[in-house]
Amino acid sequence: MAGFRAHTPILLHTRIQDPLTRYHPSVPGSHQAPPPTIGSHRSSCAEAPSGVPLQRYKRHQGTKGRVRLPLSAAKLAELQQHLGHLHLPSVDKIAVWAALSLGFHAFLRVSEFTSPTSTQYSPTRHLLRRDLHLHRGYLSVTIKASKSDRFRATCTLPVAATGTSTCPVKAMRRFLAHAHHRPSQPLFTLSSGKFLTRSRLTNVIRRLLRATGLSMQEAKRYGTHSLRICAATDAAASGLPSWLIQAAGRWKSAAYQRYIRSPRKALMRVAPALAAQAQS
Repeated sequence: MAGFRAHTPILLHTRIQDPLTRYHPSVPGSHQAPPPTIGSHRSSCAEAPSGVPLQRYKRHQGTKGRVRLPLSAAKLAELQQHLGHLHLPSVDKIAVWAALSLGFHAFLRVSEFTSPTSTQYSPTRHLLRRDLHLHRGYLSVTIKASKSDRFRATCTLPVAATGTSTCPVKAMRRFLAHAHHRPSQPLFTLSSGKFLTRSRLTNVIRRLLRATGLSMQEAKRYGTHSLRICAATDAAASGLPSWLIQAAGRWKSAAYQRYIRSPRKALMRVAPALAAQAQS
């Protein structure tokens, strides 16, 4: 990633462009000259033409992204039982588990609690040791930048202790008792001095899933985003109001609803409920 230096905190600058000023023939209102398409790989539907926002291109072209399955709280507890079988230093196992538990219970995006590479990070974007504080009965974590926060307005999230085996407060207390890195370093710094990355965490999740009996193909349907998907799903299933789910996940719109995977049993109640209402 350009601009990063090994173990050196720097400030990342993001150039924000108005997507309406970009050109794409299927997007009304775009008015820049079209990018070359003849003999160019850019004509492929798998990649957006130069200067066109990828998500906008996908909406108009109908390109489908990868569908990740939710990693439920029950499955998370099952993965915890298999952590001991991984060929990792004990401290790293504790770090990985703390990351999984915090990511799930705090509805975190993976970019908010992992580093872009194992040796690079930005103190203005990424989660540092000093951004997390333990309190009696809960922890607080400060998110400095996120996908939905264009203006980099920081927010501090309280995460309560659960008293269960997957408790995020318990996991973080144990991890911090073993961690000895500096407050200015990424929170999840491993025993080697390198930082926990998205790819590293994804690899661990899939290895743990394989240990539970899933095939490689089945395990690949899960990833780090599975934590956030299931946090929303489990929250809805537990009866939490939609406004609270939206606030917990820091969604700016009702987009969070697409993460909620309604169980078949719940969907089966819809038609009878409609019929009962019609007869009343």
